[in-house]
Amino acid sequence: MTEFNSHNLMIRIDGDRVKKLREQKGLTQLYVATAVQVTTDTISRWENKRYPTIKKENGIRLAEALEVELQDIVDTQPDIATKADEHNQTTKTDNKESQPYKRTFRWKNFIFLTGSALFLAIAGVLAFFYLTPQIGDRLSADRILPSHCIPGQPFPVTIEINGSNGQQISLIVKEQIPENIAIHATQPQAPPVGNSAKNSLRWIGRISRDSQYIYIASITDDTRKITLFSGTFAVSTDKGKTLPITGSDQIITGSHHWADIDKDNIINDTEILTVYDRYGEFEPLREDIDRIEEIWLGSGYRWNEQKKEYEILP
Repeated sequence: MTEFNSHNLMIRIDGDRVKKLREQKGLTQLYVATAVQVTTDTISRWENKRYPTIKKENGIRLAEALEVELQDIVDTQPDIATKADEHNQTTKTDNKESQPYKRTFRWKNFIFLTGSALFLAIAGVLAFFYLTPQIGDRLSADRILPSHCIPGQPFPVTIEINGSNGQQISLIVKEQIPENIAIHATQPQAPPVGNSAKNSLRWIGRISRDSQYIYIASITDDTRKITLFSGTFAVSTDKGKTLPITGSDQIITGSHHWADIDKDNIINDTEILTVYDRYGEFEPLREDIDRIEEIWLGSGYRWNEQKKEYEILP
């Protein structure tokens, strides 16, 4: 005997009622979606009656999120099939001559309902593939880059990947390295590349949460004031579609430490906390972080161009 699975039960909900209850209680679609464990797009489609029939287990969680009973959001209006059955019942007669007509009428109803169901099924499949956002559309890659640095001195570059929402995906990150940039360390370790791609960093792996890719660089040519960065990323769930890395894309050379955001020759509390939040556990930057802490403890610093070193003021 086949075991009956209650999770497969479907119920018909009243989208207008769901939307009204949510707005009355001051709840956002994001809050309700999180409680039901679906996307905000799904909540929107339920409220707009684009998905009038849902799993009963989702209906129970939806009612709990809205703090009502399940029957308060169930659509009690009869569907097309029910109305057709009622019409057939009222047209019953004992006249045998009417039987062929009744059989024809029932077949037409059957064909109509079958065709409607097939149409809705096809429309649902098309809506899923064309209207449901793909993971590549939700995923973003942003570069965090200091606005300035001193030539020859190390500075960090971070690429943040956001939007995976717990879904396991395969990811490729490619960062194009300008010719006047030297790379000193990477985290995670970037695999070696061939001569044809020597001016790039590449990472490949699987992620299920927001992730960071960090590398330490320095400018080798101090004749160029502005250096531009660029890169791309691709995910397996979007058939390898290549998307640009956004965020900061240029750094200017000067005589101020990269952590001195406002370039006032001191490292204040906010600036050193920013450094510790982003790079406190990044071991390749430990020596520079120690220097930043020394500047913070002192009254300021200045860059000695002849000695190529920081002079920390007492």
